[in-house]
Amino acid sequence: MRILEKILCFVLVLTILLIPACSGSAKKKQSETGRYQEKDISPPIEGQFSSFVTADDRIICFDFGLRNRYESHDMGETWQESMGPGADTNRYEFVSSLSLLNDDSLVVFIPDEGLRIIMQDGTEQEIIISDIDNAITSGQATTVTLL
Repeated sequence: MRILEKILCFVLVLTILLIPACSGSAKKKQSETGRYQEKDISPPIEGQFSSFVTADDRIICFDFGLRNRYESHDMGETWQESMGPGADTNRYEFVSSLSLLNDDSLVVFIPDEGLRIIMQDGTEQEIIISDIDNAITSGQATTVTLL
């Protein structure tokens, strides 16, 4: 009797598993719309680069050392190249983190120098860590994330 129960349980489990798998007659052909289609939107940069997508769907990229800035207004179809903040210097080759702000300025972390904001015109402003600490301790709404 135990063997019969085991056989019936096995048949029941097998039936439950195979019914959904074998009901392929109701398959619908998937349309191309609504599916993710991968598209290469790489800028014309050889080697490493950092890229950002802005709120207005622009793509902004910087090559290694921040020497050149590439911007696309049509999701990577065409690119406009301009000089980046590191065009005339090797100073930004060791930037370990960077982030694009809403006004298209960059926040960068340069080892041995600290956090800096690089404006679009090339001027810089130091971000003083004690100001961030004071804002946190005074209870101001502050979000600290990795760049």
